[in-house]
Amino acid sequence: MSNSVNLQKLKIGGGLIVLAFLYLYFSSPEEVVVDEQGNINGLINNARESIQGKAFWRNQLIKVSSKLEWELGEPQRHAKFNQKMNQMMREVNQSMEEMHKKYPDMRPSAAERQADALREIADQIERQEFDRYLEKLRTERVSELRKILPIVKARAE
Repeated sequence: MSNSVNLQKLKIGGGLIVLAFLYLYFSSPEEVVVDEQGNINGLINNARESIQGKAFWRNQLIKVSSKLEWELGEPQRHAKFNQKMNQMMREVNQSMEEMHKKYPDMRPSAAERQADALREIADQIERQEFDRYLEKLRTERVSELRKILPIVKARAE
């Protein structure tokens, strides 16, 4: 009876080891997991690299290249977004002006318009500060990815 239980435990243990190996062999991280020194972040990712070898590095090369391309394209996407938002605001302001022509009683007072203008200036200052912060993070990430890229390229070949 004891031999049968031990054999069953051995089979289950062996099956779990095979499953873990297969998972590490066929899975890949969804993000860049290599740092600027070429170190791999995480125990599972280190195990993947040990099992997958160059396939791991080729996958990371794709991830790094893709992420770098995305980050480099951000200023254009941001400018396009701002352009659309500005167009929408012009349309809203035009609609409001047309409504105020039809219904002059709904036009805000001079004090309300001044307060709105000041709020818009404050919002713009906050947006600019936030945009500078995001741009700083983006440029740091681009710099980091540019350092990682040749390391990953060398190991993928």
